[in-house]
Amino acid sequence: MAGNKGWAETPLRAIGFLSGLAVMCWGIWSCVGCGKNGDPQQPPAPQKSKFDLAPSPPPGWKGDLDREADPPQENPDFTGLRGVVSGKWANKTDPYHRLEFTAKSIEKRIGGYGRPPDVGRYEMKGDLLYITDQEGRVNVYGLEFVSDGEIALRPEKVKNGTDFNDLAGQWRRVSLPPGKQTPVLGTGPIADAKRQVQKIEQKLAKNESILKSALADRDELAARLRAVGVNSPADLKGNIRGQRLAENLVKLATEIEGLERHLAVIDTELLKAKSLVRRLEQEQAGLSDAEKQNLLQQLREAEERTNGAPLPTTPLDVDAAVEKALKAVPGPKK
Repeated sequence: MAGNKGWAETPLRAIGFLSGLAVMCWGIWSCVGCGKNGDPQQPPAPQKSKFDLAPSPPPGWKGDLDREADPPQENPDFTGLRGVVSGKWANKTDPYHRLEFTAKSIEKRIGGYGRPPDVGRYEMKGDLLYITDQEGRVNVYGLEFVSDGEIALRPEKVKNGTDFNDLAGQWRRVSLPPGKQTPVLGTGPIADAKRQVQKIEQKLAKNESILKSALADRDELAARLRAVGVNSPADLKGNIRGQRLAENLVKLATEIEGLERHLAVIDTELLKAKSLVRRLEQEQAGLSDAEKQNLLQQLREAEERTNGAPLPTTPLDVDAAVEKALKAVPGPKK
């Protein structure tokens, strides 16, 4: 019986021994990095940010960050279709420089650990991206989709020393919000045609904005002329301050005329382009490939005619410029 008892207790002893060994190993392992009394503690392992660990991209996605053989363009094409920016993006030049757009907020992170991200609000107005940082400072960028997974940001009104003044360049999409599908720009002749139309529309909007600003400057100069006693070109005689203001007004009036002529060209080409797209949509089934290509070529030529700076004009003389500006801005009622 004694032999049988010893045989029965052996597994229990073995189990007890192994349990004690496990507890001892756990204690040793948990103390790694603690150090002895007085020794400096080992720093904890850095915690990975949600911004540094992007979820896996959609199947077939080609926008990963390992494509070192795909350098950014030196002169990126900032034209293309607008799209949804929600999700995470990495700068093509510096992949550790990242952005994350949510429904209304934007987060910028540079590098991996240590520095907290910059957080702000953003708003889209047409193809312009307005970003407001926590101090209330606003930076404005033109935003264009170069492809389904790549955007280009061009600085429009950027303030040095602010949180979001360094976003110019190209950005590749890293991931999408949960459950969201990759925005697709579309392919085929009609999609290409609509891209051309949208490029012209964007140029029209940009030049209209420039003209609006120039007209506001002209109105301000006209008001200043009245303030120094110039209510007609005849009042310029002997008025030194008025003459200096009039010189600036001549330059501005010439710029405005050039912009107005350029906008007229863009308007005309936009109407032609939209007409070509309608024909392509209505007759695509009956058009040969050669005819479709011909229509696309006409669209490209229409878009090219809208390129360049405003058309030059013959400078107005001082009297004509002053008279036109004063008529455009009536003086105060007496």
